[in-house]
Amino acid sequence: MGNKTEETLLQQHRIDEFEIERRKALFGFGATDAAALLQARSCVLPALDAVVEAFYRQQTANEEIALIIGDSETMRRLHLAQRQYIDDLFSGIYDENYVNNRLRIGVVHKRIGVAPKYYLSAVGTLRRLSREQSIRTSPMQRMPRRQGQRSQSSSSSTPHWCSTPTSEA
Repeated sequence: MGNKTEETLLQQHRIDEFEIERRKALFGFGATDAAALLQARSCVLPALDAVVEAFYRQQTANEEIALIIGDSETMRRLHLAQRQYIDDLFSGIYDENYVNNRLRIGVVHKRIGVAPKYYLSAVGTLRRLSREQSIRTSPMQRMPRRQGQRSQSSSSSTPHWCSTPTSEA
């Protein structure tokens, strides 16, 4: 058995392109999902700072998590890393590099003793906050709707909370 430091995390976990595609299939994640996330990017990125700020405000309300974070310099680095995490999530690209970065995040969380219950809870919190903040910054949120008007067509892959106005004929 070779030295682990000579292998990438993907190699250590025996994950290649085929395995990534297999895992996407297990989750039912396909090209339509990737396209929808990429399309939602225009709603999520303007809300990015607010999402990250609200996320860490909520996380540090838990004393155990606040102790793990420890200091303001770590918090600053975490804010930057979280911004990148969200940006990557809505990039539309979910390849070996993406998976390797996600593995690294998991390894770091395990190494510093973040219990899986906190990590899984944080993912749910991040999802909720991203959606809430994106709704607040969406152009559709600021536009008055006529009675009976829908925010998106039923064939669109863009989440209804992230629809942008269309020109009317």
